[in-house]
Amino acid sequence: YIAIPFHLAEKAKRRTFDFNQYNPRIMTQGAGLKQPEHLKRAKRRVKNPQTRFNCPKCGKIVWQYNPYDFDHCNHCGHMG
Repeated sequence: YIAIPFHLAEKAKRRTFDFNQYNPRIMTQGAGLKQPEHLKRAKRRVKNPQTRFNCPKCGKIVWQYNPYDFDHCNHCGHMG
């Protein structure tokens, strides 16, 4: 293996900090940096665990938790 002297490694290392101490308002906006619009929209968006489907029988919109298969329709009683 290769041994690097401590003073050379200490001089070349990058300083890091705990991510929990990151404050974007002070560290990013305070430095004059702008946040991209797509990140602003993504942060504003409310996370909904449900997925929207159309009922194959009556065509009504049905909200359900399974994003892959149609489960059932509350309007016409169709089971997927």
